[in-house]
Amino acid sequence: MNALSEDQSTESLSGPKVTARQNSWGFVSPLFLSAAFYLTTLFALLAPLPLLLSYFRRGRTWALFGSLVNAVLVAWLAGPTSLLIYSVTVLGISWVLGESLNKKFSLEKAAFLALLSTVLLGFLVGAVLIRVYHIDLLQQFHTQIMAVSKEWIEKSGQPLVSDSKLFSVTDFNEWKQSLWVELFPSVGVMLVLMIWVNLVLVVKANPGKIRERLVLAPAFLSHWKAPELLVWPTIVSGFFLIWDYGLTTDVSRVVFNALMAIYAIQGLSILSAVFDLWGIRGWLRVIGYSISLGLMIPLVLILGFFDLWFDFRGKFRQS
Repeated sequence: MNALSEDQSTESLSGPKVTARQNSWGFVSPLFLSAAFYLTTLFALLAPLPLLLSYFRRGRTWALFGSLVNAVLVAWLAGPTSLLIYSVTVLGISWVLGESLNKKFSLEKAAFLALLSTVLLGFLVGAVLIRVYHIDLLQQFHTQIMAVSKEWIEKSGQPLVSDSKLFSVTDFNEWKQSLWVELFPSVGVMLVLMIWVNLVLVVKANPGKIRERLVLAPAFLSHWKAPELLVWPTIVSGFFLIWDYGLTTDVSRVVFNALMAIYAIQGLSILSAVFDLWGIRGWLRVIGYSISLGLMIPLVLILGFFDLWFDFRGKFRQS
């Protein structure tokens, strides 16, 4: 009996210490982790997550304080330009998603509001810079991209001379033009992925019992489908990519790429349902996702886009 009571007392003493350590990390990490993710580039997609978790675990006040501290760190370590990008993307997405989920909006509505607010805030910041400081943002972006591209090519050891068979000046100029054309579509895709990845992770983590408040099952991702209405702007924007209509084609490319990113997410949700059926868990599941994204992305896109007509989840269950 005494031994049992000693074991219980030992557990009661060791338990709070672990909890206190975890609470301390959860209390401090939102003050720097978002900036750390953003500045490492490799984990930049996860930058809103610490602030979202802090929002639901500690409340608006602590999340706001964490946002300010992270913004100061980004400005100090990377400069004012990075601070603007961080504020428009990471902070904007964090707060819009937090407020939307707090108001019990659906996942689709929360994601759409986050994307819309980020785009509008970006245009607003750009308009202010042009109006007040007379900065040509497009030219600034173009100059920066060209400088980085040239530096990257030179570091790769490929000479930029016309008689180079490996990488000629003509090839380089064509590559620069291609990079510039794909810049904004790539930004659109990255925004969609950042919003959805953080939305899914925060709902999976379930701080403040978000899933219960939104009435979502733990395996909600396996059942997710893109709104059916998205198929029409996808078809229309894809049509304008067949021929060059100038500005219309450029805008259509941005819209089409962003929508295809959404259908890629739906394709991954179909794969998640398949993995559930086959009992694939843990690292095998991670490897399956990695192979799908790295080697079979066209298949993922096809699954997501045509799921509206073929219901692949139902066919897999029947088989």
